[in-house]
Amino acid sequence: MSREWHSGRDIPQVVALQSELDVGSLRGEDDFQYGEKGAVKRVVCRHPRQEDWSLFVITQIRGSQEPTVSEIKRFTATYAKAVEQSKQCDR
Repeated sequence: MSREWHSGRDIPQVVALQSELDVGSLRGEDDFQYGEKGAVKRVVCRHPRQEDWSLFVITQIRGSQEPTVSEIKRFTATYAKAVEQSKQCDR
């Protein structure tokens, strides 16, 4: 798991920066894409720490772990919700 702030990037651009993820193998919506090797979700911050930037949570599955896509999706969504409610989002 990681959190990254980006300015002017969308999900496919953030995915392209992750070594374990393949943008072509992901599915989902514009703000949440997921697949067998991980997920990227844009976090909605009410009072973002950095104006005009977006915060993304990233899940990457490395090694021999084999969670299902639904487990990856649920885990990432739960983590993103926790980040939204944390000081990570506040100014």
